[in-house]
Formats: sequence, structure tokens, C-alpha cells
Amino acid sequence: MAATRGQLARILDDPALFNGLEEPEAKLLVGWLSDWVEKAVDGESDSVQVERLIQKGWERGRAIRKVFLLWANPESRKNAIQLAATEKLIEFLPASVQDPISWWEITLENLGKGMEARLVKN
Repeated sequence: MAATRGQLARILDDPALFNGLEEPEAKLLVGWLSDWVEKAVDGESDSVQVERLIQKGWERGRAIRKVFLLWANPESRKNAIQLAATEKLIEFLPASVQDPISWWEITLENLGKGMEARLVKN
């Protein structure tokens, strides 16, 4: 079962998901989240499981947003590392970053690869 537009809209229309992000970062997050949800629910026939996966994607998107906003401020990077560890995003933090948007693109690409590997295992 694929996610419906209504299901995706419900999470993508949540202003809290994008609060504090500039347009380029918000677009990257929308693209990543849409792809993540589509891949996660692909082939799933149980509607309750589909809802659970969509909720998980939404929660993951919010965590990514929070880590990014913290990392974008050099004075908050320790907090970003702590939150990333708590949210199991630590492997996607760079050793150093000049441009936060580059980190954002790399992070979302790596998250997509990690998600694909986890979905294949399940």
C-alpha cells in the first residue's frame, strides 16, 4: 500500500516540521521525507502499520530538523551532537562543516541510504 496524498499532506503541512528552516532546507526535508515515507510503506498492506510508518517518518523529520538547526549555529554543535546521538543520527554528523546546507544535503542522502538498508533487512 502506498501512502496517500492526504497522509503525506498531513505531515508535510505541519508548520512545526519546518519552523526555523529556510526554503532550501525545507525543500530538502520535504523531498527526503516524501521519499522516506514512500519507500517505508511500499508493499505494506496493513493500514495500521502504514500509519505507524508515516508517524515514524514525521518524528524522524522533526529530529533531523532540530539537529540541523543546532548544527547550523557553531555555538550549539555540542547540543546537536547530543541530540543526534539520542535520536540515532550521530553517524550522519560531519567532523567539520563550512556550509550547513552542504551538510544538510549529505545528511539526507546518507539517511536515505541507511533507511534503504534497514528496509531490505526487514
